[in-house]
Amino acid sequence: MEDFRKGILDLRFGRTGYSFILDVEGKIIVHPSYQGSIHDIGDEYLRSSARKIITQKTGRIVYDWRNPHENVTRRKIVFLNYITDLEWIVASSGYLDEFNEPLLYIQNIIFVITAAATAVVLLMTLWISSTITSPLRRLMNHFSTGATGDFTVRMDVSSNDEIGMLARYFNTFMEKLHLYSSSLHDEVEEHKRSVEALRESEERFRLLAENSPDIIISLVHEGFVSYVNPVVETILGYAPRELIGQTFLSMARRQDAREYVRLFKKIRDRRETVLDYTGVLVHKDGSLRHFIFCGAPTTDSQGQVVGIEGVLKDITERRVLESQLQQVQKLEAVGALAGGVAHDFNNILTAIRGSLDLSLLAAGRNDPLLKNLRQIENAVTKATDLTRKLLFFSRRQPIDTVPVHLNKSVDSILKIVERLIGTNISITLDLASDLQPVMADTGNIEQVIMNLVINARDAMPEGGKIFIRTRNVTIDEGYTKAHSYAKTGEFVCLSVSDTGTGMDGETVKHIFEPFFTTKDRGKGTGLGLAVVYGIVKQHRGWITVDSRPGDGTELRVYFPRADGEPGREPDSERLPADILGKGEKILIVEDDPDVLSFTAAALKNWGYSVFTAASATEACEVFHRRQGDLALVFSDVVLPDRNGLDLAEEFVQADPGIRVLMTSGYMDEKSLARIVRENSHRFLAKPYSLQSMLAAVRAILDDLGEA
Repeated sequence: MEDFRKGILDLRFGRTGYSFILDVEGKIIVHPSYQGSIHDIGDEYLRSSARKIITQKTGRIVYDWRNPHENVTRRKIVFLNYITDLEWIVASSGYLDEFNEPLLYIQNIIFVITAAATAVVLLMTLWISSTITSPLRRLMNHFSTGATGDFTVRMDVSSNDEIGMLARYFNTFMEKLHLYSSSLHDEVEEHKRSVEALRESEERFRLLAENSPDIIISLVHEGFVSYVNPVVETILGYAPRELIGQTFLSMARRQDAREYVRLFKKIRDRRETVLDYTGVLVHKDGSLRHFIFCGAPTTDSQGQVVGIEGVLKDITERRVLESQLQQVQKLEAVGALAGGVAHDFNNILTAIRGSLDLSLLAAGRNDPLLKNLRQIENAVTKATDLTRKLLFFSRRQPIDTVPVHLNKSVDSILKIVERLIGTNISITLDLASDLQPVMADTGNIEQVIMNLVINARDAMPEGGKIFIRTRNVTIDEGYTKAHSYAKTGEFVCLSVSDTGTGMDGETVKHIFEPFFTTKDRGKGTGLGLAVVYGIVKQHRGWITVDSRPGDGTELRVYFPRADGEPGREPDSERLPADILGKGEKILIVEDDPDVLSFTAAALKNWGYSVFTAASATEACEVFHRRQGDLALVFSDVVLPDRNGLDLAEEFVQADPGIRVLMTSGYMDEKSLARIVRENSHRFLAKPYSLQSMLAAVRAILDDLGEA
């Protein structure tokens, strides 16, 4: 701009002529003597002349002019040109007497020349006059053209006199105006493009922010919300207008406030970008939502931090899934442990139980060892029950589901537990009369009821009340959205509640974990509710817990409804009338020497002809020697050199009339299905007693029911 001003001031017309620029508001853009505004000029005469120029804008004005500090008034002419785009008035002024000096000079010569030369002088005067006025007219015409905004107009320079100088000044002036106008036009266009680009960028950000699945939030100093996108209403329940102007801490828990303050201070003071801060915010309904926060500082044009831009990603569902995954992994870990231990441990228990049964049969009523043998029997029963609980808990215990009526199971189990809960605890039943059956394993269902009632009893050491309820329920999508582990459909709900001590939220998180217990050391295994959890999961159901310290606890178990009606309960005491053998030949395949010894001895004592094998290889040798002569193969599923089920299949292919009884201390559902459903073989779980083993063998040989 300074170069432009200097260029304009360098333009001179005559000795004292000059150019200047005003805008329509009276602001002096360029002038050799004045700056600021014409309204600030103290001389009223000067202000009046300037106002006339602003009013007329274009053309020319001839007026009397007296310079400051001078007493002489002189005629002056100014040529005006109005630039519409800039609202500028470009003026070139000079004194008429300076323009007319050539004429005055000629007039003086005329006075000296003799009268005889008057005619010639007049002709010369006319000619000189034409050489001045014509260029002036052309100059005025060019000014008029330039006033329309055409800065490309130029005058032809054909002389070196004042008119020629004026023409050259005009051309220079218009050229500079043209350059400045072009530059200004480019700047205006660039500004327009920048404004449009900014508008498009802001529009893209708006669309991105308003359609983002994550919360985008802007915070000013002290953590006040200046912007938040609409998705906050979906995630936290607040409309954006409810949060704008409020502090971020209004959405946080009280115990988290100090941590958030430290976080924002770190972003502002250290100018650090945070990418993975995890925290908790409170939903409008009071529930908690887990988030990952990413934030960065924002600065003004001076580089000062003025706020924080952040993104809040809701990871609540992820946390739920992570918690469920951790629970599953714990179940899998203990399940794998239980499955691995069960086979060997049940072999040991089978040998102990078998030898114990043989000893009990040999002991008389007055035998002094009988009491000790009964204590051993009780210990073996407890160990067997513990192993079964581990397998229930790990969901590795095979189940046989049939339509079961929960009300009957409750009545049945109460006959047992009423003797266990004590007189200071009462049980109130509220059983639905129209309760639908569920698909379940009867023994497992009774185990669930038993464990829940015992757990309620242990929560009330000083006595209290236990309430057992059953209901038909329909689970809809609204419920499953709030409880991700639930399923839609028709279910039966079993509720067991107590008036005991209750539990806090942290304890509730762990009650289904294996070996977790709140009881004193030595008073609980920590498997009661873990077994319940495993059984319920195996039955495709789920459990909910409602508990608060001092308000008791309610556990609700949901089982899918059955399509059929409950059948007649099997008679667990039904045994063949005669369990003695008739000399049938039995091949026993068992890799555990103690179990093999007991089983062989028992079957021999009860009238069977026994052949033994400690491996699949030995069994094949015996089978091929005795093919067609064997009535039954009694084999363990897990053998050191081959799968016992495959071995049995080979024998059946070779001798279709042979019967098969499989046994194992650990059996998953797939293997059991292969044994029972696909091949119609019988299965006897370890540890088995002498009586159950003899009954199973006799039943298979006589086709008298299930083993």
